[in-house]
Amino acid sequence: MRPLRPAALFLQVAAFATGFLVAAALITALRMLVGYVGGGLDVRTLMTGGFLLALAAGVNVAGRIPPGAAKLRTYLRRDLMVVLLALTIGLSIVSLSFVFVTMYQLGLISVLLRAFLYTLIFLVPAGFCLGRAGALLLRAAQIPVRALALILAGAAAGVILPLLVTMPLLGLNMTVMLLLVFTAAALDAVSRRPTLKRRILPVLLVVAGLAMNSTAVLTMMGIVSQNAHNTVAVSTTEGGGKSMLINSYPADGYNADKDDAGYTTAQAETLLLSTTETPRDILVLGNPGLTFGRNNATDRLTYVQEDPAFLEIAEKDFLGRMTGANKKFLTQSLRGFVTDAVSTKKTYDAIYVDALNGSVWLPEDLVSADAFTALRRLLKADGVVAVNVYASPNFANEYSRVLDAAFRAAFPVSTRFPVIVDKSGITAASDRSPLQLSSYLYIGYALEAAPVPTAGGKSPLWSKPVSRDR
Repeated sequence: MRPLRPAALFLQVAAFATGFLVAAALITALRMLVGYVGGGLDVRTLMTGGFLLALAAGVNVAGRIPPGAAKLRTYLRRDLMVVLLALTIGLSIVSLSFVFVTMYQLGLISVLLRAFLYTLIFLVPAGFCLGRAGALLLRAAQIPVRALALILAGAAAGVILPLLVTMPLLGLNMTVMLLLVFTAAALDAVSRRPTLKRRILPVLLVVAGLAMNSTAVLTMMGIVSQNAHNTVAVSTTEGGGKSMLINSYPADGYNADKDDAGYTTAQAETLLLSTTETPRDILVLGNPGLTFGRNNATDRLTYVQEDPAFLEIAEKDFLGRMTGANKKFLTQSLRGFVTDAVSTKKTYDAIYVDALNGSVWLPEDLVSADAFTALRRLLKADGVVAVNVYASPNFANEYSRVLDAAFRAAFPVSTRFPVIVDKSGITAASDRSPLQLSSYLYIGYALEAAPVPTAGGKSPLWSKPVSRDR
């Protein structure tokens, strides 16, 4: 096999680098924005669709550029400079916090609108330039099929390395740093004779990106973990307790003075934990801070978490102590665990679902009649399930209506219990804003539904007359 000419080698290396940047930039951006717009399918679809349209536009524009090696390097350098600038600002936690706080202050409440604006400002320019660069490389390659294969191989590496290697092992902030360094290195490589003057701006951008994503900045912001799943921050409250934020949303907390969990979790404990010395089998789906049952040494508790880092964070940074011997911890998809447990006919006395990790919404795969029915199948004959949710008090948004209908379809004997700490948590019946949310515990029992009384018939509940004092 004859060696590649320098020009052919350059084209193939550049093709692989372009494909890598296409995938890595999108994957990292989707993960980074979970803390600002959530990780719902609608948000991911909008961002991915906008990025792909920008790629297509870049490919289309590349066809109008006259061929030539000098022009190729010039365009590649310009395109990679834009990509580096977009990634430095668009993937750094400091600049992102400023951008989304500004959006909120301007009254931009809709997460879809905020995701659209982010995509328009950062992902569209990066996607356009990467699309144009990839098309120019394919046109210049003497063996375009191999160049296309290298672009696709680079894209595969851009998906696999961040998600399966750098984020789990090094964290999200280090993944962003490596991506910026890689982009700057690719920018330097496409310059025929890179001078000090040409290198100043890329170096400054990389240094700024490294500084904004440094461990010191994360520590200053209270962030204790930033991996492929979540960004977790822990802070101390005025009462001496702890508060946990996951992807910028409140997720768990406790009051050290009263030695109890947050109000919602405390209510769930009262309902679900054993009040005698007889242990109960209790399943906890979510509850990242492990506050539910943290002082319980009687029941047999099984915690299921999707993020393997939660146990260490809870013991080291949040609770500040080791958990009891009566507690077991599993790392698995919540919906996947429920499906597996149903197939093995495992049952529990009680189930607590506290899966609001990084959002005010339950995960999409849990909000369905099928998912709630599967939970009911995990209950013993007298079992009970409690689900921590945020919902509209007046069912003024579709999510609240779907959630309520799905839960009641699975649990005929159920109730919705409002968790109100003080009167500020009460919402007026006239408030029909779909954005107004309150905290609730949905409580369902394994009991079968009672017979429905008819207009002319009698129900066992009213088989005897009831006297009333007037």
